[in-house]
Parts: sequence; structure tokens; C-alpha cells
Amino acid sequence: MDLRRTLLADPGVSESVKRTLEACGACGLANPVYADVTGDEQDDVLVPVDSGGSGGLMAAYAYAVRDGRLRQVFHYEGLDFGVRVRDGAVQVIQAVYGPDDPHCCPSSHDVQTYSWDGSRLVRR
Repeated sequence: MDLRRTLLADPGVSESVKRTLEACGACGLANPVYADVTGDEQDDVLVPVDSGGSGGLMAAYAYAVRDGRLRQVFHYEGLDFGVRVRDGAVQVIQAVYGPDDPHCCPSSHDVQTYSWDGSRLVRR
């Protein structure tokens, strides 16, 4: 599966993410995560997109196979976040900076959990 090509062809992927993927040879796709997040006992794929700078991830998309085709079931765009799969749910770990925090060291993190509702991943 060519994840770069999938993202570039997906109308649900923002133009800023597509521009990053097209222009940046050293950045783009971070390590995809294969896990069942839709509860159908088949691996889905969570695709993080790296900005290429110190800001970390800029987007994450999850795709499931439905009727023999990849279908986007989740997307998240932001700055300074990470993603992981825990217990079949997607977690977005967003950096939270205080007014005096250096870029390296956020004061805390906000964890947002998204679970399958039968048709898409929704925030719990």
C-alpha cells in the first residue's frame, strides 16, 4: 500500500498536508501504525504526517478497508502532537505550553481519545 499516494489522492486530506508531502523529501510520512481501531478484527492504518521541523506532527489520518477500498475514518490536524493506538482507540497527545515554556518542554499534555462508533472514530 502506497500511503503517500493514498494521502495525495484523498480529497479529505488538506492542501497544506499535500503541499508538505509533495515538497519535502526529508519529511512527510512518519511511522504508520497498523491496528484494529474499527472493531472488525482487521488491521486499519493510522498515518501520522511529520512537518519536517521541530513542530513534530502536523496531521494524522486513519484508514480502514471497506468494500475492498481504503476509506478515511479519522483525521486530525494541529501542531506539536503525537498519536498512538491504545486498546483499539486512537489517542492524540497534544502539547500544552505555558507562557514561559521553551519549545522543547511543554508544561503538560492533553490526551484526546477517539473510539469507533460504528461508522467513524469519535472523541470520547
